[in-house]
Amino acid sequence: MTKRTVNDFEEFEKNERQLHVFYKEISALSKKSSNDGVNKFKLALINKCLQEANGAIGNPLEGFESFEESLLPSNSDVALVLGQYVAAMYAFRKANTKSFGSSWYWMENGERVLETGQPYNFKYQEK
Repeated sequence: MTKRTVNDFEEFEKNERQLHVFYKEISALSKKSSNDGVNKFKLALINKCLQEANGAIGNPLEGFESFEESLLPSNSDVALVLGQYVAAMYAFRKANTKSFGSSWYWMENGERVLETGQPYNFKYQEK
């Protein structure tokens, strides 16, 4: 396995933020109209984010890589999948960060790589 770098963890954090925003937005749409299809523009952005997550943490849903754009999945289907990815990202963060005093760091092979925030700060919480 290749050693993860500062850039890898920075990319993870960017991807994590995007997933949280997509999850929040699609969840709101799902509450209003759960069976409506997600448009192709949004779906392409979400698929790119999911593919990046698959590269960073592995695939949290066996047999799923990304949404089939020609099928236009429903808001509720997309919200369900995004929720699984958000949970997997949180688990990855918890497993790969450690506190030293009041500071938290991404860890690789027992070494501090990049300062970050406490994992709980990155757990999706509906506001």
